[in-house]
Amino acid sequence: MSLLRSLGKKQLELAGNWLGSAGVYGATASGLVVYFTDWRVVVDYLPFYNGKFPKEEEA
Repeated sequence: MSLLRSLGKKQLELAGNWLGSAGVYGATASGLVVYFTDWRVVVDYLPFYNGKFPKEEEA
């Protein structure tokens, strides 16, 4: 709580200016993590791509 009290108006304004860039950076990083990991687990929950990969039935 003391950290928030020590921040002034100018620091909060500067942090607000970086929110857009931080959001884009976070979204890009999340997309890259999904791409380089087991992306099919994530894609199975998307309605459009769900039918692209038929489920393998066990015999």
